[in-house]
Amino acid sequence: MLALVGTLDLGARALAQPTGDPAVAAPPPAAIPTPRSRVPASRFDTFLPPVDAPFLEPRWPARLTHNGRKTVIRELGIPASRLFCSSGFFNSLMKSGIENEESKLAKAQDAADLAAVRTGLGLTESDATTLEGENGTPVRMRAENPNRKPRAAAGEPDSVQTFTVLTLQEKDVDQVSDAPALCRTTFAWYAPISPSGQGAVKTRAVVLLMPGMFGTPEQIIDPLVKHLRQQGYCVLRMISQPSRFTEEVLITINTQDQDQWQAEAMRAAAVIDNRLAEVAYSVEAALEHVHTLDADVVLLPHVIMGISGGAISLPPVVARMPTRWSAAVIMGGSADFWLTLSRSNYNDFIGAVHTRWLPESVNNPAGSPARQAFDQAYLSHARLDPYHTIAALKSKPVLMIQGALDRAVPSSLCDVLWSRLGEPQAPSARWKTPLSHETLFLTLPARFGEMTSWIDGVIARPQGQPSPAPAAASPESK
Repeated sequence: MLALVGTLDLGARALAQPTGDPAVAAPPPAAIPTPRSRVPASRFDTFLPPVDAPFLEPRWPARLTHNGRKTVIRELGIPASRLFCSSGFFNSLMKSGIENEESKLAKAQDAADLAAVRTGLGLTESDATTLEGENGTPVRMRAENPNRKPRAAAGEPDSVQTFTVLTLQEKDVDQVSDAPALCRTTFAWYAPISPSGQGAVKTRAVVLLMPGMFGTPEQIIDPLVKHLRQQGYCVLRMISQPSRFTEEVLITINTQDQDQWQAEAMRAAAVIDNRLAEVAYSVEAALEHVHTLDADVVLLPHVIMGISGGAISLPPVVARMPTRWSAAVIMGGSADFWLTLSRSNYNDFIGAVHTRWLPESVNNPAGSPARQAFDQAYLSHARLDPYHTIAALKSKPVLMIQGALDRAVPSSLCDVLWSRLGEPQAPSARWKTPLSHETLFLTLPARFGEMTSWIDGVIARPQGQPSPAPAAASPESK
């Protein structure tokens, strides 16, 4: 079994950082085993990370930069309803070589994205670059079809602008290729609309909306965007997580080799920090871009909302820009991303981070002490994990919406997140109901009005004024 470990002395072996930060080297990723063993969710839910551990300061992984910039914006010029996350069948189609209109568009998109990022970051055609690895999920474009009625579930007009934030990640702990890897995050920018479809609308605030994995659940996000717009909000919608957020990586943990599993804990932290950082970098660039589109919104309150995977990556985004946000809404979030992935009943479906335990006998409930030791080692390095970055929200109003029966994002780890936040009083609130992950979001439209009422209350409250009482219809639980 593993012995519990304290903070390791990293010395000069720090994770890849911008100039001036310490740098840590880590072992290269191992190959993905076939077949993967499947572990039922919650089978190992025998421990929780401590809620009173010290918060670690954020540390931001490096990206290729040019003239001080790490991101490039490529405008798409198409409505948001023509965009989709390229997971599952579409990725298989691309690999097969079979072509249709969407796959032709995807190839042209890849070439245009690589050309734009090379130009923006000062590279030449001879400089090697590569696309996303296995299980990467860039947002793609649907082919135009004159016989297909445009979908406007998020309200008319469909969107003001769509664009992609591009970065290049140097070879690091989260990359197999030797060449810098392209990462893409696509956004849509929506203006407020009148509920009646007539008359001018006063813009009251900006809402950043980050979805669940693969841009889900669209059937809930579209009407939420429409509702927010009708309440006078501009909406910056992340269509899906960054394209390398779901790349396959294997964490192999040999419990009989202390140096090996400690190095793997560092690597797991580096992989997850790198992916969370990309979310923050892309949001930072996207906000800067929309502020150039409409300078009048810069001084408006900014509210950040996250659903499921978007809720997990919300605290690092706030930590990157702590003074930007007036309030946050966390729907189905958690602390301890590695433990969340390990226990999620969606883990095989997402296919991003896999863990292999050696010897195989550890892969049972008796192995919990080993798992707890590894998790503690992971948290001692994972500086961007919401377990630590939730500290950036301690002075802000937070609405946490949680399903007590959630197994996709285990509810017990949402409890940890709320405790790490300090179990704040009004105007913060927690709506915890006896629902699963799926039913939490299926029932969410019935609470859109409550959500925007809460947002209205916290963004309208002058600093130093008494907090409004929590919404009467909102069950709160610790």
